[in-house]
Amino acid sequence: MCHFEINTILFLDHETARCLSLQVQPAIALVDDIIKVNVSAAKQHQPVTLLAELEERGQHFWSFGHYVTDGAGCLDLDTGVCQGGTYKGIEPMGLLWSMVPKHKPGIRLGKRDITTPYHIQLHLLDGHKSMDELKNISANDKHMNCILDSVNLERWYIRKDVQRIPVNDGCIRGMLFLPSGPGPFPGVIDLFGTFGGLTEFRAALLASRGIASLALAFFQYEDLPKTLADVQLDYFETAANWLSSHNSVIDGGVGVLGVSKGGNLALLMAEHFKQIKAVCAINACHFLSETPITYRGQTLPGFMPDMEHIEFSDEGIKLSKTYELAEVPEECIIKVEKSDAKYLLLFGEDDCNLRIPPSVGAHTTNFSIVHVCGEAACMSTVSHKRTLGREFSTSSILRLPED
Repeated sequence: MCHFEINTILFLDHETARCLSLQVQPAIALVDDIIKVNVSAAKQHQPVTLLAELEERGQHFWSFGHYVTDGAGCLDLDTGVCQGGTYKGIEPMGLLWSMVPKHKPGIRLGKRDITTPYHIQLHLLDGHKSMDELKNISANDKHMNCILDSVNLERWYIRKDVQRIPVNDGCIRGMLFLPSGPGPFPGVIDLFGTFGGLTEFRAALLASRGIASLALAFFQYEDLPKTLADVQLDYFETAANWLSSHNSVIDGGVGVLGVSKGGNLALLMAEHFKQIKAVCAINACHFLSETPITYRGQTLPGFMPDMEHIEFSDEGIKLSKTYELAEVPEECIIKVEKSDAKYLLLFGEDDCNLRIPPSVGAHTTNFSIVHVCGEAACMSTVSHKRTLGREFSTSSILRLPED
């Protein structure tokens, strides 16, 4: 049952106090669900600020947008134009994808415990408030006349009917998520990057959308290797065989979804494993990056970037043209044309670190022709100008081929 809480705080006049409200539907939803945000019964052409806040593992994130109500005193974010804030323009989900750290720059918003939701507070404020003004306003300050209304929103990565099953089978370590229903379902292996451990949120979301998903750990987890240099490609082949043969997974192969190093490994898996039928790689190198990897006793060479372009500061690590300027040896390039898998590459157009050259995939027909940074290339590529913050609906970016 959806829980929809509206806390009405002090208003500017009695007429407004009787009617004005901020509405969000649905108030409980998956993170890739579209939500509707509306304001009703405000003053005509009233400047307002919408503020979103959440706390995750002790870190605070927020976003805000400046709007003006229409002649009827209403506002619909599906059509309303944001005039300023952490985003601009007509962005119905702008309050969610544009969230930034409130206190410490460089902190990434990520969900470790997928059994709990993001608890987001949305506030409607009178007037266009600057970021400095908003820092001095707390939802607990009910004496603040500028807060007109507030609602609570829950964003989940997992449906209640999805099975979450720990995997400790032979050498395989991870978490299997199975959708509700008898199955069988399309199967996907989900991989993350060089920070190691086990990340579950994306696999949980895929299962919530009908895909059997294995969140696969490959180092720095339980008894797995401590460093990426000790990881072998044979491990991923074992995992692919395990998921392909699972009785809840459709026969004929599985897909792989990976980001960063995980996307790099996904491309490598498709090159070498026949059971990989679909690949979605997000911000991934088209060559084996950094460390080499062994497969069936043979060493596949990796390419280490120029470390001179890595900048360290109190805010974190900045990678600028680390790979873009590099001349990658031919033996390190992943031969995607060796596979009959279908590929989807996602990248951010403002990525200062890496550009995928149009030549990738030019020797295979398993790609659709689209534009990559203005150049025609033989790959199915989705790009977005914002690398950080925007939530992709992962259930819509990966589908196993029907044939």
